[in-house]
Amino acid sequence: MATKKRTNGAVLATAYEVLGVTPLDVSLVPRIEHLFRGLGGKQKVFEYLAGSEEKEARAIVELRAKVTPDQARVLPFEAFCVAAGVTTKRMIGLIQEEVFAQSRVAAAILKDSSIPDIVKVTVRQAKTIAGTQEKRMLLQSGGVLPLPKTTIMPVYGNLNVDQSQKMQVNQVAVLPPVEHTVQRLSDRFNERNPTTMLALPGPDDEDDEGEEDEPPE
Repeated sequence: MATKKRTNGAVLATAYEVLGVTPLDVSLVPRIEHLFRGLGGKQKVFEYLAGSEEKEARAIVELRAKVTPDQARVLPFEAFCVAAGVTTKRMIGLIQEEVFAQSRVAAAILKDSSIPDIVKVTVRQAKTIAGTQEKRMLLQSGGVLPLPKTTIMPVYGNLNVDQSQKMQVNQVAVLPPVEHTVQRLSDRFNERNPTTMLALPGPDDEDDEGEEDEPPE
């Protein structure tokens, strides 16, 4: 055990020299490596950063390539940040962005690759006596049966509907912004109930709750 510690210590000292930083420099920056446990560890984080186009991430990846696998294993991740001149706060933000971006791509690939299997299962079920709903779905998707007239795509504001989306629906309901709808309902209520006004609070309204009127002089 003592021999292993001495070996790791020697490897770590050499690794610091390769990066051109000192343990004191690294001890002065906020630690973030403990946050990598849920991502699969430090090595997985390097893999995520390898897919980033940000210059700070590229600098970290280039520094990782300068050390051996053993040196990268014993070096704290913060040492790479110090050597690259990147704050650990900035780096954790880049890691988060890259994990999110790559996860979305991976999810899209998984979804698209699953479509053939889902279609096979749907077709298999549609060929059975109980597969009435599956039959309808397949015939509607193929254009043999029309989509129901109640198929509506709600669109708020002035958003444009893509042509491909228009082909998939029979009606497109362009709805006004939510705040306009609330105001219209308020006006309608006030018209029907003139003695009971429904006032919507404005941005300049102050909370007068708890204040008492001053007595007349």
